[in-house]
Amino acid sequence: MSLKSEIKELSRRIERLPSPDFQQSYGFSEWLPMANPRLRWDWLHFQYIVNYLEHLTTGEIKRLMLFLPPRHAKTTLVTVQYVAWTLISDPKKKSLSGLIIKN
Repeated sequence: MSLKSEIKELSRRIERLPSPDFQQSYGFSEWLPMANPRLRWDWLHFQYIVNYLEHLTTGEIKRLMLFLPPRHAKTTLVTVQYVAWTLISDPKKKSLSGLIIKN
């Protein structure tokens, strides 16, 4: 599945959630299984990344760089899911993501 199609699918799922108040009442770790139920969010590396993303959200850390092997769902978790949840929770926030692709 391409990044563009993942974003479209996530947008469709977000539209089906009951209301903005409902969406804002959930933390990132509680929101993930609702937004994307096809993945197993109980994997240890997901829990580890989500923990750091929650620290990023609260301001305990200011920047975060992730270095994981290919096919560990970094893009899905951080670039798609986390950015979507952040913008739903606080539409005034801004996000900047970058990546390097080596062939």
